[in-house]
Amino acid sequence: MTHIHVVESGSVSDGERESIVRVLDECYRRMGSLSPSMVELNIYESSFAMDASLSREKAALGVETGGVDSTFLAIHEAWRGYPRISVCLERMMAQPRTIAEAAVRHEAGHSAIHGSPEFYVLPLPTALLEANEVFPRFSGVSRMSSYLIFTSVKDYEVTRLLCALGYVKDQAVFARRFAKPSGEDFLAAHLARRSREATALLCASWLKNVACLPPFLGDPEYSVRAARWLGEASRALPMPLRPKLTHIVKNDFPLLGGDTFQNIQSLAQVFKQEILSEIWVDGEGKRGAR
Repeated sequence: MTHIHVVESGSVSDGERESIVRVLDECYRRMGSLSPSMVELNIYESSFAMDASLSREKAALGVETGGVDSTFLAIHEAWRGYPRISVCLERMMAQPRTIAEAAVRHEAGHSAIHGSPEFYVLPLPTALLEANEVFPRFSGVSRMSSYLIFTSVKDYEVTRLLCALGYVKDQAVFARRFAKPSGEDFLAAHLARRSREATALLCASWLKNVACLPPFLGDPEYSVRAARWLGEASRALPMPLRPKLTHIVKNDFPLLGGDTFQNIQSLAQVFKQEILSEIWVDGEGKRGAR
């Protein structure tokens, strides 16, 4: 049985606390032996409080995440050596209950299979180190690209686990929420045309946004909808790269096995071969090119 140690910041009612703990407890019971022995649950009243707290933690511990977690309803990390889940009530209350609970379960999944520090401190994958040599201009965004690929793999693994545990419906809604392109996504795609480095980062970020979709592409109930969601998400991509990126989601994610670190190496290799090679196809910015 998982011990949930609750830490509150700001005004958190008994009902709000108990609702989150209840979702976590039920999820951990369903996980059985996979569940962690202990998890720290940090509940923040406001977005400002959560962002400020996490920023202080990252600065103190030298953690780099690129700031992409600033809109998450909840996050999991193990920066201090044990699993910690942080939840923002302000953001949760702005979402339907299904999505809010799905977000909590998603982070519970991370605490079960990514609950130790090595899952949050990773050297550049071999393929991206090679890419830095072959495409020197990529080196300026390689670390952020690595973080996004790393997170893509972990999000896929968690969704795969939760679907196997029977949380198919709420995780499908959760996956749809992150895959649906926003106006900012289309703007980012437009601006990315200005440089190859920005395009590479856009593609890595897109993979992270859709990483929860692959388990549903083969699900009898959700396959048609998931394929449609993927198609909608791909509209935020540069046209020449759409087929390659959607192919990765449909064909390469499902091949990932049970070793997170090997999965990261594998996805990074595909990203280098299929995406970076396409971005720098004419050799501009490639070492040795005239």
